[in-house]
Amino acid sequence: MNIAILGAGAVGSYLGGMLATGSTQVTLITTNVAHCDAIKRQGLAIHSANKVVQVELDCCHPENYTGSPDIIIVLCKAHQTQAALNGIAESISKHTLLLSLQNGLGYEQVFSQFVDKSQIMLGNTMAPVERVSPGVVELRGRGQTAFNLLNPETSNASSLKRRDALCERLIASGVDSEVDDAIFTRLWHKASFNAGMNAVGAIARCTNGNLASSDAINAMVVSAAMEGLEVAQAQRIAVDSERVKEMISFACANHAEHRASMVQDVLLEKPTEVDAINGEIVRQGAALGVATPTNDLLYAMVKLIEQSYANKL
Repeated sequence: MNIAILGAGAVGSYLGGMLATGSTQVTLITTNVAHCDAIKRQGLAIHSANKVVQVELDCCHPENYTGSPDIIIVLCKAHQTQAALNGIAESISKHTLLLSLQNGLGYEQVFSQFVDKSQIMLGNTMAPVERVSPGVVELRGRGQTAFNLLNPETSNASSLKRRDALCERLIASGVDSEVDDAIFTRLWHKASFNAGMNAVGAIARCTNGNLASSDAINAMVVSAAMEGLEVAQAQRIAVDSERVKEMISFACANHAEHRASMVQDVLLEKPTEVDAINGEIVRQGAALGVATPTNDLLYAMVKLIEQSYANKL
């Protein structure tokens, strides 16, 4: 199986690196020159609590990718998705599956510009990974990766076989994974979780553990998440509010030192994924007549932080 990781940041490098420890041919595609050069020079190092995995694998910039992948796992930032796929469009065929494991919602609309809907897979990962330095990533806890085809009931045998093979290879490499028959429930759980954890964390520039240090802050995180679930319910998507509250509590307690991707973006003064997370909840809520006051506020505040990068006092 030939797999390309489009957007080999922390999570993409981790998943690609773990897959490459087996018999899977993997190419990491990244615009980060230092990270790519380090991987080419010395391989990728994956640190975790009790071991370091050192793996050799291909890595290149988008303009240099010429592969013919069976599956492209997309992990670039939400606002980069269209341009990233355009950059490797010649490698996308009528047989290529596109899998989004990105934060946020709505990627099937972008993917459908490049492939038939039968070639689209959606999912997410809760693996807390950070890039420590060029060529080095660290897994800071446990978290499952789940995905499925957009329309598995109408997909052909080849797509189903590759979906299942990817899951099997992830599990064999040590990545907790599953094919989830209720993938839209999973997507809304994660997006709602992120709406609280990522946005509040980004505004406060803090770790997950800090978000549990105050009842008022924790209540804001939960409020944003519950609004996301209300928007999902308005679309008749089955969701579990207690499950999402448990996800928040687990992350604060067990991934206490982890900085969410939106926090990392703010610290580096980079564009965040707030449009695809809180912004999407706000937009869909407005269209459905569901009030989202906490997400309205968090969205506006993160956008203000982004605007302030160039206007420091």
